[in-house]
Amino acid sequence: MIEKCNISFYFQHGASISIEKNGKYYTFEIERLVKQRYFSLLSVSKDEAIKIIADSLKIMKSHYGIGETFDVCAFPGHTLRVQFKTLVLIEEIKKLVHAKKYVLLDHHLSHAACSAYQSPYTKGTVISFDGAGNDGRFNIYKFDGLIEHIKRLEVPSFGKCYRQISFILEDIKKDQGGKIKPMVGYAGKLMGLVAYGKIRKEWIEGFTHFYKTGSLNELKSATGLEHVNEEEFKANPFCKQYSGQLAYDLAATNQFVFEKEFFKLVESYVDNDPIIISGGCGLNVLLNEEIRKKYGNKVFVPPNVDDSGISLGQLFLVNVPNEQIDVTYCGAPILDLNEFDSLASDYEVTDLDLNEVSFLLKQGNIFGVIRGNSEVGPRALGNRSMICDPSFPGMKDKLNKIKNREWFRPFAPVVRFEDRNKYFEFDYESRFMSFSPKVRIEYREKYPSITHVDGTARIQTVKKEQNSFLYELLGSMNILLNTSFNVNGNPMITTVKDALDILTTTSLDFLIVQDKLIKKSKNT
Repeated sequence: MIEKCNISFYFQHGASISIEKNGKYYTFEIERLVKQRYFSLLSVSKDEAIKIIADSLKIMKSHYGIGETFDVCAFPGHTLRVQFKTLVLIEEIKKLVHAKKYVLLDHHLSHAACSAYQSPYTKGTVISFDGAGNDGRFNIYKFDGLIEHIKRLEVPSFGKCYRQISFILEDIKKDQGGKIKPMVGYAGKLMGLVAYGKIRKEWIEGFTHFYKTGSLNELKSATGLEHVNEEEFKANPFCKQYSGQLAYDLAATNQFVFEKEFFKLVESYVDNDPIIISGGCGLNVLLNEEIRKKYGNKVFVPPNVDDSGISLGQLFLVNVPNEQIDVTYCGAPILDLNEFDSLASDYEVTDLDLNEVSFLLKQGNIFGVIRGNSEVGPRALGNRSMICDPSFPGMKDKLNKIKNREWFRPFAPVVRFEDRNKYFEFDYESRFMSFSPKVRIEYREKYPSITHVDGTARIQTVKKEQNSFLYELLGSMNILLNTSFNVNGNPMITTVKDALDILTTTSLDFLIVQDKLIKKSKNT
């Protein structure tokens, strides 16, 4: 791999900037700066977008020593729907970023590169599918050092079809403070409801027709319910809602057909090569688990499988890596760490002692953790986490109150890699919470706060070289509950100030900042 300094931008939801400097990678997810989940630069004015980009570049230059000039600057391919806004933004960025060469790269090709070059495999079948991109919705590639496009499958958007069911489910809260939450986040919530439902055979044909055509007509007929499409939901986000077992069965049947149609589409392209998943639908851990069980353990899903990884994938296409790239903790730095002493002056601060942390965890305390650079992608992996002991039956309710989170959504466990098969029916690596195996029966009652209603858990495995803080702490805890350090549906935090605000205003008990332990202020 030639040593270069390259930069890459992605504009829509999951907007990010990635930089490669002499083989090292840095990704800045802009939602962390603007504090708006699933942020899109195309959702604001041109002037506001350019200011946000300039502020992001200033942060990256300050923390990573990036210069003013780059070899290549990559931009995302775009659909006709966003062409005007995208092209205007590109021209403005060219005034900010000086490069020898500017390139446009396709959406799903960038997804494929993001996943393939982070995978431990030298070859594989790459499956990229999500809401939509300039190069389709569902693509198959072959990876063998380079990425070869095999087939663009002309099907409706699996991502949009999946989340569309959430529009009419009451348990999935659509608004926050009078504002409608971004629809892209509904799919993950819908996944949490699946385990409460049953597959209704009489609905399968209607759902199947929906995934094959994108039309709701037969689904409406099969279910007798008032389904709405995306345009109708935007016009009336407070449309008729369904709850209880009916809603849960909708979620379960939707998941069943989503998986069934996926396997039908990919069956003829899967061979003995490992499977590499890319695109936002790769966040569906229920499908990932079925892929793993059907085709064996050689399945890889990166931490930034969604659109937040596109800018990184573009960098891989610009300067092709010749080895596996690990970007797990190459995200945003702690932006105000240099102000720590003044920010924490009213709190009791001590040096971090893992024995003390372990003791406090076993008393039922919940910790917020902000250490080093952030993990990339939407899931907390130990550097922007809330952690606690999952053996306490009421811990899930306490966390839901802190985070203002729906009651039905499961929490993830983290366990040492070598202990995974002791507690879970799982003999594989899951660094990025990408799979949902069963918790072993003898541990389900012992660890109720990480065991979902169907006995599964979205497991994270960790080795010492991956995150020594988590690994050492697990030596005395066996299993920790690990959830993202955020509240009210906001992005994961990236400042000490925000961490202290959560400590002060919620029932969070302790805070870890780098190698310091902070207790609540006496005035709290």
